[in-house]
Amino acid sequence: MTPLTHPIPRRSFLSATACAVLCEFWPQSAPAQAVEPSLGRVRVGLADFPSLATVHGSVHVNVAAAPPGLYPVVVTRTGSETFAAVSSECAHNGCVVPPFSTELGLIQCNCHGSQYTAQGVVVRGPAQRNLTAYPVRRLGTLALELEIPGIGFALTGAVITGAAGSRLRLAFPTVAGLRYAVRLRGTLGGADAPASFSLTESGGFDQPSVLGSGATAVIFLPTPAGQAFYALTRD
Repeated sequence: MTPLTHPIPRRSFLSATACAVLCEFWPQSAPAQAVEPSLGRVRVGLADFPSLATVHGSVHVNVAAAPPGLYPVVVTRTGSETFAAVSSECAHNGCVVPPFSTELGLIQCNCHGSQYTAQGVVVRGPAQRNLTAYPVRRLGTLALELEIPGIGFALTGAVITGAAGSRLRLAFPTVAGLRYAVRLRGTLGGADAPASFSLTESGGFDQPSVLGSGATAVIFLPTPAGQAFYALTRD
């Protein structure tokens, strides 16, 4: 089982306005913790960001499941097999810095002109310190995994067997007033579709979303016949 987190859009995978947790399940899989309490793992699908196909290509990646105030992450391809990920929060006065500029050969804040390397090292003030850098590693040819300490968004999943047969049980913390929905993919790079669920172990799969209350939500989905990717999105 490979649990993971992933930036996902408000209404489609990999939009940069609402974040999600993406979990990969096989039938009869054991319970898994998607993220450690103090460490968020964010998976970025390279096919969803065409700019990252070329060296020095750079994008903003939003992680909206993180605590309020987390700045977009600047992800830059620094070589044929290497990438850098840094916070877009300028170290001078908190402005959002743009992605890496191939013309300038650096990241330049539009507010006061501070400049940084793709790895976030300050090379010109007024900023006096580097951008916050996040560990990033390549996952084959399809994706990157970023580590963003403190996002603290966890999802647990397990296949259970009850009176209604086998079901996939997902549990996740919620924020009061936010609505959560589930989307399903057959493959990591495939098309996604809404996935209705039940709020009980034996109920019908007729719930399109659930309203957060500030407590942990528990939902139930049909057990996948094979490999499947479920994405939890929020509005």
